[in-house]
Amino acid sequence: MSKNVTSQDLESVISRYLENPKSFNLQTGSSILSFHTWSFTQGFIIGQLSVIVVLIFFLRFFIFSDARSPNPTHSLSIFSKISQNSSIIKLGGKERVNDVTDEQDTDSSKQLNSILEKTYYDVDTHQPESLDWFNVLIAQTLHQFREEALSKDNIVHSLNSFIQRKYEELPDFIDSIKVTELDIGDDFPIFSNCRIQYSPSSNKKRLEAKIDIDLSDRLAIGVETKLLMNFPQPFTAALPIELTVSIVRFQACLTVSLTNGEEFVPADVEDDLEDKNAASDKSHKKDANASDDHDSVKDDITANHNDDGDNADANDNDNADENNTNNSYYLMFSFSPEYKMEFDIQSLIGARSKLENIPKIASVIEYQIKKWFVERCVEPRFQFIKLPSLWPRSKNTRQEVPDFSDTDVSSLTSK
Repeated sequence: MSKNVTSQDLESVISRYLENPKSFNLQTGSSILSFHTWSFTQGFIIGQLSVIVVLIFFLRFFIFSDARSPNPTHSLSIFSKISQNSSIIKLGGKERVNDVTDEQDTDSSKQLNSILEKTYYDVDTHQPESLDWFNVLIAQTLHQFREEALSKDNIVHSLNSFIQRKYEELPDFIDSIKVTELDIGDDFPIFSNCRIQYSPSSNKKRLEAKIDIDLSDRLAIGVETKLLMNFPQPFTAALPIELTVSIVRFQACLTVSLTNGEEFVPADVEDDLEDKNAASDKSHKKDANASDDHDSVKDDITANHNDDGDNADANDNDNADENNTNNSYYLMFSFSPEYKMEFDIQSLIGARSKLENIPKIASVIEYQIKKWFVERCVEPRFQFIKLPSLWPRSKNTRQEVPDFSDTDVSSLTSK
């Protein structure tokens, strides 16, 4: 039997020792304080096991969680995961509320109204801006572009390589074309009178900026070639031609807005749709008694359907690329139809007796340039520029190199 030592036993042993230290027997005190060796070992083991059990219980239920395997076939678990992932994104410290009215809350018009309210911009009463700061940035960009063009002649090389690629497409009566002059100007465009407004055709779902642009400069290109007479034999005669086309003035109203690829279709696709609609209208107007024509049209439609089935894989790849394009954001710009573009066209035809500045040649060239410009940049046609990702990346990180002047270098050397 093991002994349980209490505080009273210890006090009695100490009092005996203090009363008569000489007659006090150490064996008597040791017998009172001693306990069985097995009792100590048993208590130590039980204490260690209890600590381990408590530690395991704490780690199991307070540190770790249940590792349950997800069930991908269960639709509720999938939607709950999606809602949990989307709930971690906040807007201004506010929790997102996922309910039936999400589509209404994310309406484009409401988003634009919120942007205008938070930026303190009223499209009806706000005064137009001068854009002086933007003119300075554009001027610096154009100046750097011109310096690079003068030092490396990259524009001339690009033009020559383009002419060489297109040389095979030229008719036989035109000789090789050589660039004789290239003027990139020395002035800068002035942007002014900027105002933000709703796009007229968007039902207040898209904002656009109207900016007046004015450029008075000389942008010119000069070429020379020869008209060849190949009858009765090749290279019978040649007529030298020299042309210099200059743009001396450009005034227009520039429209700029941000959009995605889903709002508009390419111009060539729109033209194809119009052609198909016109063809279908004509087919409906045919006489019902013309059964042979109807059968032939039906055969053509069936053949076209089979061709479309053969090209299904290619179309799927194109649709995948188109979907990726639609998810991106673009900078859309165009010019108003009331633009003003002034030219200075000089022509010189002949070898000995030369004809200078023929009006007919100038009018034809001016018409073709304006036609090219209208088909690409004038409303209702637009140009799209894909915006890059704005997330910071390490490969785009740069640091400015310090530029030490002569005074700084002299001060450093003196120290």
